[in-house]
Amino acid sequence: FLKDLEDDSMCEVEVILGDTDESHIIRTIECWDNEKRKWPQRQHHPVLNAEPITRRFSNVIQLLSHAVPSIAVQACLLAADDRRALHFVEVLDAYEEAEEDGGRERAVHDEAYWRGRFR
Repeated sequence: FLKDLEDDSMCEVEVILGDTDESHIIRTIECWDNEKRKWPQRQHHPVLNAEPITRRFSNVIQLLSHAVPSIAVQACLLAADDRRALHFVEVLDAYEEAEEDGGRERAVHDEAYWRGRFR
């Protein structure tokens, strides 16, 4: 568990070695749910941190994120010149608000628009 001292929110982090599977996703959600019940006044973020997060499980996490807004982070081990480093890639952050309309201007569809369209 990680706690943000500024806003008192918590991250329930599941760290996985090896391939992601169904049980990892379930454990992440169970841990998040248990902590939410213990600390209901706090904001909680379930975080799945795994080596490979395949497209299949990325899609499953994305679907579940509508009910359980999750964060998924993929860890990769990089090796170069007898050194090793961990590289983390954010696969999903359901807590980030999507931009409305992708940053495009909204078209106005008022009465005049519809009258002109069907003449």
